[in-house]
Amino acid sequence: MTIDREIEDARQALADLTADEAELSRLEAAQLAEIQTLKDAGSKDFAGLAALEGKRAALSYMLAEQRGHMERARAHLNALTATKARGDALDAMRGRVRDLQARRAEANALLSELGAFLRSHLPRIVAARVAWADELDAAYAFAGQAFDVPHPAALPAHSGSPGRTAWTALFSELGDGAADALLQSPNGKHAQGITRALEPVTRGTLVNAVTAAKTPLIRYFDRPVSLVIAEALADVDAVTPHPLRGGEQ
Repeated sequence: MTIDREIEDARQALADLTADEAELSRLEAAQLAEIQTLKDAGSKDFAGLAALEGKRAALSYMLAEQRGHMERARAHLNALTATKARGDALDAMRGRVRDLQARRAEANALLSELGAFLRSHLPRIVAARVAWADELDAAYAFAGQAFDVPHPAALPAHSGSPGRTAWTALFSELGDGAADALLQSPNGKHAQGITRALEPVTRGTLVNAVTAAKTPLIRYFDRPVSLVIAEALADVDAVTPHPLRGGEQ
């Protein structure tokens, strides 16, 4: 028998006992009223009064007994109801546990995907930057042979040197984009002279990204990679609920 059926039967049993108690209460009240009426009338039928008192006493005993049955039936119904409520709460909590397990599995899977993406994507970035550096060195070598300009690493820091003047003139001859292509280095550090380090320029200022580019980013990546990742983290962090935000306060 299911707990729901047990509760239904217990509720019906209590209802039946309550109806019987109401009937016994009515009979006892009627008996009391009859006895009181005879007493008020000065009846000398002592035998009749004694018989009525006996009936009233019997009804009173039956009523007390009935009320005892009702209390036990009510306690049984309450116990069944509490058992059902606890069972329902356990089922609901088991559902929450399953949901939490699913959410945890989802988050862990996404973290694994992030790790797999970085493991596959970062080597591609490295390869592209190595190829870029090789091509840039080849371009410097070609420029030196074809236009007799010094390698940028050999240029002095001051702007008025013949070498820097030669490169500036060459940029003018080559046209748009030449200075940008030949000045920016794919490496995190740049040689003294006219080259400058690669930095992402996806937004106007990198102040937030630079602030965010702390350990472990700089520990594991050079500046260009750490800045790109830190910039993305800063954007996501800005819309992340506070308990899940990164960084140190």
